[in-house]
Amino acid sequence: MGLMGLLVLAIAAWMVGGVWALLRMAKHPPGGSAGVAIARGLPLDPAEAGLNFERWTYRTPDGLDLSVWDIAGCGRNDPVILIHDWSQSPLSMLERANELAAETTRIIVPCLRGHDGEAGACSLGPREADDLARLVETLAVTVYIEGSGFGGLIASAACELPLVAGVTTIDSWTDQANGLRRILATYGFPAFPIAIVANWCFSVCRS
Repeated sequence: MGLMGLLVLAIAAWMVGGVWALLRMAKHPPGGSAGVAIARGLPLDPAEAGLNFERWTYRTPDGLDLSVWDIAGCGRNDPVILIHDWSQSPLSMLERANELAAETTRIIVPCLRGHDGEAGACSLGPREADDLARLVETLAVTVYIEGSGFGGLIASAACELPLVAGVTTIDSWTDQANGLRRILATYGFPAFPIAIVANWCFSVCRS
């Protein structure tokens, strides 16, 4: 086998390995919110931040039990659901929850599937949107929704739900492909061509 053949094999191996690693990471995001909070001396739950809260679970349409922080506010505005970014957790939304506590009656912070030890695998949007719709249905009250990054993509899908009064997104993913490119960029890898192939694989597996 000549040098050209070895080069082709090396590129193919790099492609296959990169796509496999990206798909695996996308479905099972690494954590780290707690470690960052400990390193910075920040609270690890709402109680440590001086907030009253309850932790409960709700059942997703496909039968998973996902946990929620239900934080009591002292304001009068409708409850707000905060949706965290990919690879983060409810803990990463605690600062925002603290800000909202003076304005609203409740702040609901769910943990996304496949994140921070929760059941299931991340689907990069479709199943998470269904989970959010079920959460809104479970709450059975008018809510506002805020989402950051991946959470913004999920929040956007809830705009037309009957009990959703408004949606705010921060640095939102535009779609699944954009999310895969962002994941690679986080770890310093070029998006082309691995993100394109991985996006195609995700779409094929879901169809």
